[in-house]
Order: sequence, then C-alpha cells, then structure tokens
Amino acid sequence: MRKILLIATLFIAFAGKSIASDWVYSESKDEMRDKVRHAATLMSEKELSSTPDSAMSLEVILLSDDAGVSDKAGLNLSKAQYSCKTDEQCDVKIRFDNGKIETLYISTTDPNNILLLIDEPRAFVEKLRLSKRVIVELPVRGRGRSQFKFFPDGLKWQGVDSGRRYLSEFGGINLRDKIDLSGKDASKKPNGVICFDDKLEVIIGWVTQAKICTYDGMVSFISIKEKNGKKRARELVTDINKALGSKIKINNGVAMWLSDKTLGISSIWIVLDKKEELSMDFFYNPASSRIPE
Repeated sequence: MRKILLIATLFIAFAGKSIASDWVYSESKDEMRDKVRHAATLMSEKELSSTPDSAMSLEVILLSDDAGVSDKAGLNLSKAQYSCKTDEQCDVKIRFDNGKIETLYISTTDPNNILLLIDEPRAFVEKLRLSKRVIVELPVRGRGRSQFKFFPDGLKWQGVDSGRRYLSEFGGINLRDKIDLSGKDASKKPNGVICFDDKLEVIIGWVTQAKICTYDGMVSFISIKEKNGKKRARELVTDINKALGSKIKINNGVAMWLSDKTLGISSIWIVLDKKEELSMDFFYNPASSRIPE
C-alpha cells in the first residue's frame, strides 16, 4: 500500500501540465536518490457544461524512468471527483478508435477521488500509441457517468522495450511496424481485418506456415497449426516461458498466457489435441483492441 501511495504522489506532482490534444513531456529530479522521473501528459477535450468554469477535463499521465518506456499510467480528473470507493474496482470503460468497448482496470488510492491508477499500464501505453481517438467513460460524483475524448496520436513513448518476444516481436515480425501487404494473396473481412498466409520462424530452427491477420497494417492475430506437434509444443512452451519469465505448463493439452503473464499486451493459447496436432493462437491486443465489432 505504501508503494502505491508513493506512486500516486508522483502522478499528482505531474498533474495539470498538458493542454488539449498535445502530449507534453516533463521531468522531475529526486535529488535524494539522484534519479530523474519523466512524465508524458495529455488532456482531454473539456466535457460540455453550462459554464466554462465548471467544465470537467480528464488527464492521462504516463511515468517513465528513461523517457522512452512507460511502466506506470493514471487518470487525473479536474473540477470534479470520481464516484469510486477507495481500494475497490471502479467501473471505467474505454474505447480505442472504433474498437469494442473495454473495461479499464484501475486502482483507487487517492482519498480526494481525483486520481486513478491503471493496473495494466504497459498495454494501455501500447494501445495509446496506435490510436487516433480514445473515449473514456467513468462515474463522476454528482454528475453520473461522464465521457472524455482524447487524441493520443504522436505519443513518443512505448509500453515495453523493442525486441521483447511475444510482446513487441513475434517470429521475426516487429509488432510495432506496419506490414507491407503488396504482392500478398490476402483476404479482407468486412471489419477491415486483412489476413494472409506466410512462413515464420516461430522459434530458432523452426519455420512453419502461419496465418497472419492485420488491422490498419498492424498484426492483430497469428495462428499456427502443426501435425505431429508434441515436440514443438514443448519447445514453444519453454521458449514463451523464457521470454516472459513465466512457468506455465501444458495441462490436459492446453497452455495459455493471459494478461497477468503478458503485461496485458498479448494473449497466447497452445492446444495439443489427442492426435498430437498443435494449434497456437497469438493475439496482439494493442492492434486487436481497435478492430470494429
């Protein structure tokens, strides 16, 4: 709890430094520890109100140790208070571009009810990087559920380092880069998802056919199937665990890595059926969160 309160204090120190629609980067030095803490802040459009002085706004605050990768994120409300109980889950919804409405998991430790800490900050940052518009809906004391609009395009920071397997890289694909679809035999779905088949070196020495789906040029989903895949399944589980620092095992033919193991950035499913056919599904959440329903 003490650590969370210290983090909350850092967020409050950086609050109120941005203007609508522009990312503002700033820093603060901890002279005792000889460290510099960096912040990136973005203010929402003001919510409509009868008088300008009472118009609420919501601010995104990202914190970083190196002004490149952000590991903490929060939401700061001005001219109002959240209607959330301290230390309990608050019902906050979020929508990235035209994607499905998601629940934003947060922590409330601020006794003044103006600051929310985001529980999966790295995934939040990666989703912000790809989105042009974000809408956040949350309960506000005395005003009911209120919506705030952000335009986060142009964020310079990342939620995770480059080259992190299964987080920012998969099978040699940089998940932050758009894929060149020219010359590929691709099929397009009504929701804008484009899929094609290609070969990937999933782990060193294993090249196999994969179905790759993209949205707006970004990889959102990769599917792999392999016959006689018992050995490959063991190799995959070992490689994923090594990359993520996890200890998942195949249980009843299934192994999965969800939010708590992947920083919320990806979801990975491995299934080995009774005929020893291997199926692997990889979802890159920053891209898939933007896909229209």
